[in-house]
Amino acid sequence: VLPSSPYADHWQDPSWGVGHWAVGFNTLKCGSFVREWSMVGGIADVPYAPSPFCKAGPGLADAPVPDFSSHGGNCAVNYRHAPGLGVWGLTPGGLWEDQCGTSFAAPILARDCALALQTLQGVCPSGSHPFAVTAKAVLALTAEGVDLPSRFKDAAERTLGFGQASPSRLTTPDSATALFVWQGVLNHKSDI
Repeated sequence: VLPSSPYADHWQDPSWGVGHWAVGFNTLKCGSFVREWSMVGGIADVPYAPSPFCKAGPGLADAPVPDFSSHGGNCAVNYRHAPGLGVWGLTPGGLWEDQCGTSFAAPILARDCALALQTLQGVCPSGSHPFAVTAKAVLALTAEGVDLPSRFKDAAERTLGFGQASPSRLTTPDSATALFVWQGVLNHKSDI
């Protein structure tokens, strides 16, 4: 489906939204960007620019959607796949092929979330577990964004979220900074 607005303003097309199932606070939404090797012949011509097919929010209460992003590939000027523009993966038959889409970026984000949860579990008191929203908050605080040319500013804000999530601040702490994590349950409106 071709958006009514050309790239990088494709996010302005109302039919380019993420849909109702992906706008909740307790969900994890993944956007995608292009890498250096997936630019030749593609619409996006700058590394880490939003993938042209990446859909955008807004989420509930106009929250930014997607939350994070990872490499999802590029597409040709007709918004179709072309060889060399995608993410390499294995077919069900075990053959290598490249395809593009945020569905190829989402497993990377899921891996990083799982690693963050596993690391947080290691510091939780016995019998308690980290909340998914705690892991999401830590990843949001430590996500790595990228500086893009001004023509991508609006598209990046709406399709790349906080940037590329990484649990590295949890697995390999930075000796120059501290990261304090607290979680709790609010049972009453007077709880602080």
